[in-house]
Amino acid sequence: MKKQLLTLAISFIAFLGMAQDYSIPLDIDHWTTTHTGPLTEITSGLRCYSTGYRNGNALLSKEVFDLRDKDIYIRWQKDNKGSFLRGYLGVYNTEAFLRFSRNSSYGTSFPNATPLFTRIHIDSSNKEVVIVTCTGNYDNAGGTVQETLNKVISDNYWKNVLNGNVYIRFNDTQNAGATMDIEEVIISNSAPIIRETQKLYDFSDGTIPADFTTAGSWIIDNAESPNGNSMYIAGNTDNYVSFDVTNAVAVKLRYKCSYPGGDSSPTSETVTGLYIYKNGAGSGELNVYYAGRTSYAGDWREIILPADASGTVTFKLQFTRDSGRKFWLDEVRVLKSKSSNAAPTDISLSNSAINENSAIGSVVGNISVTDADANDMHFLELVSGTGSDDNSYFRINGNDLILKQSPDYETKTTLRLRVRATDENLKYAEKSFTINVNDVNEAPEIAASQVFGVDENSAEGTVVGTVSASDVDAGTNLTYSITSGNGEGLFAINSSNGEITVAASGLDYETAVQYSLGVEVSDGSLSDSGTVTVNVSDVNETPEIATGQVFNVDENSPNGTLIGTVSASDVDAGS
Repeated sequence: MKKQLLTLAISFIAFLGMAQDYSIPLDIDHWTTTHTGPLTEITSGLRCYSTGYRNGNALLSKEVFDLRDKDIYIRWQKDNKGSFLRGYLGVYNTEAFLRFSRNSSYGTSFPNATPLFTRIHIDSSNKEVVIVTCTGNYDNAGGTVQETLNKVISDNYWKNVLNGNVYIRFNDTQNAGATMDIEEVIISNSAPIIRETQKLYDFSDGTIPADFTTAGSWIIDNAESPNGNSMYIAGNTDNYVSFDVTNAVAVKLRYKCSYPGGDSSPTSETVTGLYIYKNGAGSGELNVYYAGRTSYAGDWREIILPADASGTVTFKLQFTRDSGRKFWLDEVRVLKSKSSNAAPTDISLSNSAINENSAIGSVVGNISVTDADANDMHFLELVSGTGSDDNSYFRINGNDLILKQSPDYETKTTLRLRVRATDENLKYAEKSFTINVNDVNEAPEIAASQVFGVDENSAEGTVVGTVSASDVDAGTNLTYSITSGNGEGLFAINSSNGEITVAASGLDYETAVQYSLGVEVSDGSLSDSGTVTVNVSDVNETPEIATGQVFNVDENSPNGTLIGTVSASDVDAGS
């Protein structure tokens, strides 16, 4: 079974034996995005964008909490840019949420471009929820109340409070410039539930697990995924995969979903790409594509879904409303709680050198992680930071560091990369590595299409031309030779510099106007061969009168009598 990694550190703070308030870090590593809109880190926190008509985003915290008798504080603001919008804030897959919109028919119309302060309190004695939203500050700190909601969480969803995520949704906007900023998320008197892997499905054996139920044409795909293998389907409506988990805090999925369509398809008002069901009840979308206005290409994402620590939950991922989506499921990790967790302390790479010109896909080395928690699994990834200059040369497959780009010693003698190892509780370690690129003897190269010219009848030693060849290995001495096309011995080549000269008389335009010489250049170990062309130029040559010509004529022959015809010749045609 592979050791994997995840992404970022949690704080577990104890003071005089009491848990303090916990602020969920507002960085991309601590949140999953499940819609099509972009998410960026800004000075004040996180910003969700709309990418166009009815597109947006939904955020789900990767950390889970026991939210009974806790206050959840969320500071946020939205700017609809004059557009319709709607969204949600609250606890994932429960009734503990508020709905907001520019149109009051779809939710409360809160002030635009104004900081808003929402407090959500869940009372375990009666399962009642109070949600108060204010301007200026939270209601228990003097804020001006804009709305108070009172709800009750049903029994079916109460387990999602015991292992709860914070859920923030911003979508249905009709202006690509609309934004929603998340500036603070605090859980009172709490800390994330510490987790460890109970069971891992990573499809490394190339098969779909026997305890998975599927509908549709699912296969194991070995495309470039973090684990090397993933379940894959070009999904149609009602295709699904389902599995059971028992006595688990949560389930982590690593997946990718993409839609290749364009403006004309799909055409439905709201198209859900992949829906999540828990024990038969809908619990949200895994990826959504709205209204057919843009296609999107997926990227690998991780999502943490609450389970039931004292029961069995059937998870079902099902395509609804439309066909044509591509979905990869790379990992299903069932998580249980544990009492404590330490961050990984070191990362090692088994090899520090690789030959230049190594093939793309070559294994550079194996990555291992040092962690006091012996059973922790780690997710490995390349990250930016000090020593990450050459990350683009590599990818990570399981624990193997793989070449994505072949190195060239003459261009770079070392490659630098930075690796992060993250455990199930988002605690991580980072380390930079330097890979030395070994210089390997490379074959010299003869330049193509070399053409020389020489006059016919040129004397021995006349320079015809110099063969052009190169070797990327600095300081290499090259040796040249003629290997073919010189049967009459008319040419010679200087073995040291490649200069071709006339070696014998006999170049005659009237006999041969062109020679193709096979040449070879060698560095002593490796060689290259090619062909150079020698064109022979026609030169005007002196005509010749035949010798020994004798004519006779009678005496007293009259003027005009033909005596004979002088015989002469000229090798130059047409002379």
